Amino acid sequence: MENFKSSQTSWLIWVISILFLGSGIYLVISDVYDSATKVILIPYFIVAIALPLLFSKLESTVYDDHISIKFGIGIIKKKIMITDIEEVTYVENKWWYGWGIRITPHGWLWNIKGKEALQFKIKGKARFFRLGCADMKAMHKAIKAKM
Repeated sequence: MENFKSSQTSWLIWVISILFLGSGIYLVISDVYDSATKVILIPYFIVAIALPLLFSKLESTVYDDHISIKFGIGIIKKKIMITDIEEVTYVENKWWYGWGIRITPHGWLWNIKGKEALQFKIKGKARFFRLGCADMKAMHKAIKAKM
């Protein structure tokens, strides 16, 4: 049963992708390149379409027995069993840790915006897992209630 759900959207990724697509379309319809050279733009279009589909949204859901985390349309996802969590705390990431999926000095970070995150200590793992969330207090409370 779903107990808590948080979703964050990065509109910045959509804006950047639309700008990339617009500039790519301009290059295709303009006479800047010949037809054979325009084929080179295919990877450009693939990246401009794939990035927002894969990374524009971060959804975290707390269920009775696990936490489900997925980026974008759900191809990139992670599942953390509640029984595997030793500890969960609030943390603030350094600004240079960035957004997206990153390895930091503390462990993996999944974040889409902001510096705040929940830090999970997972049984049997030396490093932490950090998760950005729109409503950390409510998510923290939901996880603690299941532990």
